[in-house]
Amino acid sequence: MSVKAKEKKHSNGKWIDYSYFKDVAKSQIKLTEQEEEALFKEYLELEREFRTTLLNSNPKVCESFLSFIQEVKDKNRSIAKLHSDFDSNREGHNRKIKDSLEKKLIEISTTKDVKVRTNLIYNMKLSKNTYELMYKQCDSIIPVKEKKKLEDIKEKIKEIETKLTCSVLMMGISIAQKYTSSMFNMDIKDGIQEATIAAFEAISLYDPSYRSKSGKRIKFSTYANIKAEKKIKEKIMETSRLVRLPKSRLEVLLMVLRACTNIENPSIDVITKRTNDILEKRKKRKLNPGEIISEERIVEALTLLNNNCIMLDSPIDEWSDTGDIKTFSDVIADTSPTAEENIIKKDSKKELTGLIRTYLDPLLSNIIIMRYIYDVPLSREEVSESLFNMKISKKKMNTETIRQKENFALKKLFNKDKGELKTILLETIAEKNRLEDR
Repeated sequence: MSVKAKEKKHSNGKWIDYSYFKDVAKSQIKLTEQEEEALFKEYLELEREFRTTLLNSNPKVCESFLSFIQEVKDKNRSIAKLHSDFDSNREGHNRKIKDSLEKKLIEISTTKDVKVRTNLIYNMKLSKNTYELMYKQCDSIIPVKEKKKLEDIKEKIKEIETKLTCSVLMMGISIAQKYTSSMFNMDIKDGIQEATIAAFEAISLYDPSYRSKSGKRIKFSTYANIKAEKKIKEKIMETSRLVRLPKSRLEVLLMVLRACTNIENPSIDVITKRTNDILEKRKKRKLNPGEIISEERIVEALTLLNNNCIMLDSPIDEWSDTGDIKTFSDVIADTSPTAEENIIKKDSKKELTGLIRTYLDPLLSNIIIMRYIYDVPLSREEVSESLFNMKISKKKMNTETIRQKENFALKKLFNKDKGELKTILLETIAEKNRLEDR
């Protein structure tokens, strides 16, 4: 598979070389469904062999594992992160994993039989990365023969991972072109790199035995595509100045950017229609009335882009196939607040902060101020970190605790004040909800 190399000059005078795509395409490997299944079968067998060989190489490996777990606990890290099913976005799920691992660790520490302990560790379903760390820690106590065998297995695993990663390289280019933009501080090459990393990480998470409800096998390329899209979006959230946007808002912005590609008449009507067409194509059905993106949301998205990360003379899409690059000044005017409006807003927030501190104790008042009054509201995790650093809280609270205290504080404020404070706070909350997902 190849990509035609070409060059094109943009309105800003910058030449773009597409030969990079051709170089990436040279490494692309085409695998049949049977070849892919065979590779994953071999991969899983090698992973299983690596783990059993490591655990059985020396009785002291079990002791080393327990000391490794203790080091993790001493660093105040959750042992749930060592599990293969750990997901940072599923707090309740991770707590169950932690409780399950704690029970098994108690069972391991009370068992003296080496074989039983080894089986218990193997059945803990630890992640690939955890076994890699264990292997490094046990390097000095593993016999030479077993060490050579482990190195051979690792080399075979690496070869399979390389083949599987190379089988989805062109997918990385496709996703990078779809989601990356200079307005999000991520160019096409960075996007391809992130997609390739995500595909590599997806290998150890992919389950070839999984079937959909209809009994259809999910291909690795499909699974890797989902993981790559997710990783690129997360990277945009980390590196872009739009860091306070929820993922649902980011989706709308990306669709608006795609709608602006190769546009001839940059009007709100045209962009709205094209954005809804993109959404309809993704859902593969007609949109319900509640799913249709309105012109107001399009204007809000364009305004947000304008006020947060681009200049009015910035091109809408640097990767357009046409020579005529449209800018955001062709679509929407600058609606940034004046210096006078900013001063009034600052005074209003200062007054509001004073009222909140009057009605609430230091802990609750700081939560509300950080979540609603700051120019850049903090996430619940950041609030927990700040409260701990300011010594307002004796320990770091989880996001659920912060959410409960936040809701309690809001109810308390509304019950105590029926006038100006409630009105101003409700307006602040409404404005915040448009820009941040709570």
